[in-house]
Amino acid sequence: MRSHDIDFQDARRVIDGATFIRQSDRKGEIRYMVYGFLDQEEVVIICTFRADSCRIISARRARRDERKRYHRRLPR
Repeated sequence: MRSHDIDFQDARRVIDGATFIRQSDRKGEIRYMVYGFLDQEEVVIICTFRADSCRIISARRARRDERKRYHRRLPR
């Protein structure tokens, strides 16, 4: 699966790196927006947790507002 040119292995690399997570209750289920970096580019992974697994819904390059949000959260 490749969503916006980010595959599952890339998503795992993002999740294992420096991230921050924001909860979203859109579409009737709790989803998590994971903000991080992939190859020096800001990305967002949207996922949900079911049982003992993480289900990736989408993985894409971060929009401008999301990039700003990520950088505000980074430790200085």
